[in-house]
Amino acid sequence: MRVPRAAAVVVEGRRVLVIKRYRRKESAEDCVKCADDGRRGGWCPGHHYAVLPGGHVEVG
Repeated sequence: MRVPRAAAVVVEGRRVLVIKRYRRKESAEDCVKCADDGRRGGWCPGHHYAVLPGGHVEVG
């Protein structure tokens, strides 16, 4: 089931608000970023990334 989501773009002058995130999977086989980087087997070292603030939309 798809859940509706919303995001906000918050700008102040030349700055944009982003949320810094970090994700590490149990193994490289379970990690999309490791697969994109060509990492095969072993552990996932973890990856930093940024997202716009937002979340899921509730009914009503």
